[in-house]
Amino acid sequence: MKKAIIYFIVFFWVTNLFSQNQDWTVISPVNNDLTSIKFLNANTGIIIGDGLVILKTTNAGATWVTKNQSQYGRLNDFCFVNQNLVIIVAQGGATMRSTDQGETWSEIDAPVTANLYSVSFIDNNTGFATGSSSTVIRTTNAGLNWESISVGSLAYFSCKFFDVNTGITAHQNNAIKRTTNGGVNWITVCNTPEIPEKILFKNESTGFVVGAFGFILKTTNSGSNWATIQGVSTYTLNSGKFLDQNIGLTAGRCQNWNKGIILKTINGGDNWMFYDSINAGINDVAFGNDFAIVVCDGGKIYKSNNRVGIHNINSVVPSKYNLSQNYPNPFNPTTNINFSIPKSGLIKLTVYDITGKEVVVLVNQVLLSGSYKADFNASNLSSGTYFYRLETSNFSQTKKMLFVK
Repeated sequence: MKKAIIYFIVFFWVTNLFSQNQDWTVISPVNNDLTSIKFLNANTGIIIGDGLVILKTTNAGATWVTKNQSQYGRLNDFCFVNQNLVIIVAQGGATMRSTDQGETWSEIDAPVTANLYSVSFIDNNTGFATGSSSTVIRTTNAGLNWESISVGSLAYFSCKFFDVNTGITAHQNNAIKRTTNGGVNWITVCNTPEIPEKILFKNESTGFVVGAFGFILKTTNSGSNWATIQGVSTYTLNSGKFLDQNIGLTAGRCQNWNKGIILKTINGGDNWMFYDSINAGINDVAFGNDFAIVVCDGGKIYKSNNRVGIHNINSVVPSKYNLSQNYPNPFNPTTNINFSIPKSGLIKLTVYDITGKEVVVLVNQVLLSGSYKADFNASNLSSGTYFYRLETSNFSQTKKMLFVK
């Protein structure tokens, strides 16, 4: 009964917040379900998906070019090993390899027929992949050849290796498992409340596991121990990325209807708040310099037009609302806007031009009480006077700033 009440409360909270949408540009270059996205640098990124589809951008996600596509097969995960080498793992034990940043590809057969779900490299030559039937395979020559390390029964959905011996994996049997002998043997270090879907680390020691029914677990010692950050909810989380040590996104889909949900942290993962929803199930998320992109079912790519640079600078509860003067001012092309909120709630911070036209929404989400800094980049705007406005349910304030190129 208690669990049902919790589900109802979270369901009510999420459905009410679904009306608070960010600004998104929708791109659909293919009809295939898209499974994974990563960026090599500010401009170059790759997306993979069903039908052996591979898409590449060289203009920060504005347009995507198809580099590979067929009627069969599903690409599940990939990694940029270095500036040139990209490795993909797929259904049926297949792997793909590119040595020119994803321009051309060669197929490499692995010594297994299991579906490969995750890949993790520790240097330019050594990498591991995990998949169904508890499969673990390893390469020591940059993906040219693979050897089978272990097989079993249930699936390893996601993996992260720290060195040639030590790694962790998300196991189908509601567990996080750890190896200290290169994947030959695995021991359970944490039982999860539901099936764990994705491992995401922001550095070598601190990471998170997200999964079915929205749970989030955290480790600060490379996966040896785990603590609960968020319990079960009404949605599944299956992906995530960190922009820096403070800002991260995790995303997935609602259980009962075809919507994607995105959560955001601005304090290193200690708290996760609703960020946005879209009308498609989300399979992965990535950051650019000043944007976020999610890839979805049906070939949909959603790119956020909002800046994601917001930082929690002080968790001490302020005595009142306050919007500070931006610094520096005048500025070229970036400036910081600090504000304080004495209680949690929906916060909106918007920039307008001299005519009152909305330029960009810097913040539009639920924030915990505290003091924050929002980054504003005006490099694509004209010189002139701009206004920025902080709005809550019972407070609003506007200030002026000057952009001089």
